[in-house]
Amino acid sequence: MAGGDRNSSAGGRDGTAKWVGAPIIPGDWFDILPDEASEILTILGEYLRSAELPAFLAQAQLQGMRALELDAYPDWLLIECQAQINSESVVLFNYMFGPTGAILLDGRADALHAFNRLAGINIVGPQAAGECLSFSCGSVRSGLGRFEIIGSIADLYFSQGTTRLQKTAVRRQLKPLRQVQTDESGIVFQTTVRYGTSLFHSLFRVPPAGHVEMLEDHEIEFEATLETELFEGPFRIPAARPL
Repeated sequence: MAGGDRNSSAGGRDGTAKWVGAPIIPGDWFDILPDEASEILTILGEYLRSAELPAFLAQAQLQGMRALELDAYPDWLLIECQAQINSESVVLFNYMFGPTGAILLDGRADALHAFNRLAGINIVGPQAAGECLSFSCGSVRSGLGRFEIIGSIADLYFSQGTTRLQKTAVRRQLKPLRQVQTDESGIVFQTTVRYGTSLFHSLFRVPPAGHVEMLEDHEIEFEATLETELFEGPFRIPAARPL
């Protein structure tokens, strides 16, 4: 990437990054070592010169790269990069990497739908449908951020001073991702979603073409205050856990 060592990686003796936050969705992620990432970085570099991206993205200094294979997208890898964009900010950003190159995930729903059409997605089975749901919710955002699927209390960042009792009250209301119905229109899941500082019990349908539909949502009442991540263009700045 322009402005930095394209094979740089922050952190460990093995060259893997010291990640500043959890990945965009849960899964069996693997770090891509610097010497293994050169081909991907070359293609990303070509895409970075596109007018579709803000100029500051081309100045990011890459610190690490990790990848996730998804059953829903068998020919593609979900890539997450960590980069230093100025003296104070270390950020995360994501691409899908596959047969046609690198597709930036910039938070826009229409861009995600266009990618699904490009990838020719055809959801078969609950594993792929659950991945598609987590990916869609994690990749699309609105004014208060993305629609993050919450699997457990460990996925939440609480503000300083939150009591154990308050956290326990939240934990008891969480509904991890669960398949509740399957028919010709798709697979329906029940789950808990975080949007901004709020939590919701939600029902989603994942049709074979992957265009996720929210069927209903109900806000959860709780006393604790959640910390949220920030966004700047395609960059995600994770919330900090209190010490």
